[in-house]
Amino acid sequence: LTATPKAGFRFLRWEGVTANSNQATITINPKAQMQLKAVFESDGSHYEDVVINEISFNNAAQPDPGDWIEIYNKGKYDIDLSGWKLTDSDPTHQFIFPANTRIKAGEYLVVSNDLDKMNAVFGTVKNLIGTFGFGFGNLTDAVRLYSTSGQLIDEVSYSNVVPWPTFDLTELWSLELTDPAKNNNLASSWEFSEGYGTPGMHNKSYIPEAIHELAVSQNAGLLVKNYPNPFSEGTSIEFTMNQPGKYHLTVLDMNGRLIRLLNDNDQISTVHILYWDGQDESGKLMPAGIYFYRLECEGFSQINRMVKI
Repeated sequence: LTATPKAGFRFLRWEGVTANSNQATITINPKAQMQLKAVFESDGSHYEDVVINEISFNNAAQPDPGDWIEIYNKGKYDIDLSGWKLTDSDPTHQFIFPANTRIKAGEYLVVSNDLDKMNAVFGTVKNLIGTFGFGFGNLTDAVRLYSTSGQLIDEVSYSNVVPWPTFDLTELWSLELTDPAKNNNLASSWEFSEGYGTPGMHNKSYIPEAIHELAVSQNAGLLVKNYPNPFSEGTSIEFTMNQPGKYHLTVLDMNGRLIRLLNDNDQISTVHILYWDGQDESGKLMPAGIYFYRLECEGFSQINRMVKI
């Protein structure tokens, strides 16, 4: 028997044996009702928090940003990726992450096989590295990440066959995880992106835990929506209350932090339209990304998602 730890963990001991219990590989003579347990512990690297979060491999479409992947750090610690290795299904296709490559907690890193093409389509992408000298297959392939020591950290084997999302080679999009906590080797964990993809940004369907933890109660008599969505310069948020009264309308970032409080001080009307200009309370223009607006009034609260491009 050999105990093999996942990324971010190390083998500690076997329970249920007396000899060589601290050895990862042991030989036993099986007995009736024998119970063995491999015990692991965190190795302090937090590599288990690094996940392949988005893949763009359809380089037959126009415009063509080249092939790229997005990595997400879903944990609470910054991680040094210097010397890590990216490959596809061919182990001879390798890209070594340059020195001083770090991914902060809750942030993204985009790895591109053509930085010029990438910037031509998406403009300036935060936390972008490259160039890797190979491409991902349009029909089936794998994306693998290895640590500096050669430990497999994460891998995704995708295909253009149901149950995976199927595509037309003339279309441009990416595959993105609906939730970074899901098993990214399952087709059901992936969906097509909005537009050309969201490199370096929040995926369209994922709502962070910070947002999930906010209490929400529904009221069928109250409608909340914003338009346009997505938006670039600003968006109008409209809601109809059952009766006049006080309310709170707040704009939140993807971590649930307050960005802006919106209020027209109108406690007489039941219909309200408030405009968010994309700025925070200090007047600073917020970057492109996913934001949420939350309406609270007596007996009601609701959170909706909006996209700033």
